[in-house]
Amino acid sequence: MMPDALYRVSIHCAAADRAVAADLVLPAAMTVSQLLPSIVDAVGATADVPRNWYLAPAGGAPLDESMTLAQNDVRDGDVLILSGRVPVAPRSYGLIHALTVEAPQPAAPPALRTVGGLWACAVGMVAVLCADGVARMIVAAVLAAVITASACAAPRLALPDPVGVSLRILAVVSLAVLGFVAVPADPGPANVFLSAAAAASLGVVMVRTIGGPIEILYAVVAFAVVVAIVAGFAVLLGLAVQAFGAFLGALGMAALSLSARMSIAVAKLTPGEVSAADDVDALAARGHRVLFGLVAGSSAAAALGAVLVAIGARASVTFAAVAFDAAVGAALLLRGGSYASGWCRTMLSGTGFCALTAMFALVVAWAPAQGNWAGVLAVAGGLAVLGPGTVTSAALGRAADTVEYAALAAVAPLACWLAGVLDMVRGFGM
Repeated sequence: MMPDALYRVSIHCAAADRAVAADLVLPAAMTVSQLLPSIVDAVGATADVPRNWYLAPAGGAPLDESMTLAQNDVRDGDVLILSGRVPVAPRSYGLIHALTVEAPQPAAPPALRTVGGLWACAVGMVAVLCADGVARMIVAAVLAAVITASACAAPRLALPDPVGVSLRILAVVSLAVLGFVAVPADPGPANVFLSAAAAASLGVVMVRTIGGPIEILYAVVAFAVVVAIVAGFAVLLGLAVQAFGAFLGALGMAALSLSARMSIAVAKLTPGEVSAADDVDALAARGHRVLFGLVAGSSAAAALGAVLVAIGARASVTFAAVAFDAAVGAALLLRGGSYASGWCRTMLSGTGFCALTAMFALVVAWAPAQGNWAGVLAVAGGLAVLGPGTVTSAALGRAADTVEYAALAAVAPLACWLAGVLDMVRGFGM
């Protein structure tokens, strides 16, 4: 065969928008890579993205582009398929390439900005609380006005939900700080009462007037209402820290027991307020959010009461203080199994562990020589929680329910014991 011989071949393009066939006369001595551009133009194969074109016999492997048609064993009259594939970027397994590809984005995550802003504002609020003189009340009033105005303007400014929620929390906290410093006397129950009442009032107003996520606001309102009620009685009765904590823990547990019914009423899920035209899914979602807020606020108040009992009893630990913290912690921890919401279970577990931590601190302060055994029990409990297995025994479930009911039943008598109600009744000769 002469080097300048010509081959008549039939080219079928499989990569075109429609089936295209062309009979071409190609020199046998030219390499496939030299022929491909002319073949693509002759067939009219175009694509929106660059392609690597190749020739292949019907049902065969692609031709070697560095060889001629004759060297690829192509004969006169053969049928060749023109196909194209999208080029793939070459992969590099070098360390520098891997580090460059996996490098994090230069922009900071939005959550970091939110946490940083909240932390800076919290530091500022603490500084205002620790300041002296009349100027701190003026500063607190200005801060409360500015932050509240910003929180109210957040929906009109189309700020993201995390920013809007952060501003609302800061507004409630700033008004609580203003209420605390507005009382001219030394820090006491009166300061706490005015602070909690102001926070609860602003929280209710924001829940009613501003849209967006409501869980945290309901939690703040529930927490502030419980604290305000106990602080009001503390102002009238002159309660000590231990008695204040006992009443706070008991009222928090009572509010937690009523949270489900209150969430139905607050979310307007009663039969008389729900019509057939309402979006049932939206109403149910709102009810879940309200429930979580009430559970979070009530359980946080109960846990704070347990911590205050531990603080008040640290100098002279009594059995009543240890038993109260144990009852509150066990009731909170075991109550989590009654909720289907993971957020509710998480909140109850966290507050329950907080109360149990206060109980362990009291146990160690009560009997320092036996503190090592308390530590062993705490570590054993932690390892049991971290274990891979779960216990689903019906008997253990009934036992847990029994312990929960016993702990709930013991909270109120222990609170009365710590607050001195039993001594008062004994003094009356009753």
